[in-house]
Amino acid sequence: LIIIIIFAVIIYILSIIIFRIISLKDLKQLASKKIIWILNKRTKICKKYDCYAIIELKKTLTQDSVKKVLDIIKLENIQDKCLIISFDEEVLNTIRENDTSIKIGYLVKSVSQDDIDKAINYKNCAICPKAISEDLAKYAHKNGVQINVWTADKYAQKAILHATGVDYITTNILDM
Repeated sequence: LIIIIIFAVIIYILSIIIFRIISLKDLKQLASKKIIWILNKRTKICKKYDCYAIIELKKTLTQDSVKKVLDIIKLENIQDKCLIISFDEEVLNTIRENDTSIKIGYLVKSVSQDDIDKAINYKNCAICPKAISEDLAKYAHKNGVQINVWTADKYAQKAILHATGVDYITTNILDM
């Protein structure tokens, strides 16, 4: 019985070591393939329901992965029906260096005038806060920056957000 327990512990430790080696070496590549697969599925849903696709790109993506996302968007011909959002300015810079026509969104948890100024400098960029004041919404609009608030899943929020001046609402409810 002791030998079986020791053997099981050794197998367990080896599996952790192997998992760590695989995850450190291949995690970004595997994540990239999964993201591309999910993006393909989501673009088809947006086309089917004639929805605007809000695509968030995380910091973990490589520049090549960001370029693949742009390729899929062009292949699916949804450049004018999508908004690529990110907290990561490197991701936004990579998009801008490769395509100026696709709308991007600078994700922020709480928005300031400096954040809106960054969006102005990106060109064709929305500001994407969790919430925004009417004054900052007016400043954004005065400077050609649209506002995409995330993630509002309650119908009561919709009217309030529109009254504030929000242009887009990211939601998980298709008929909102």
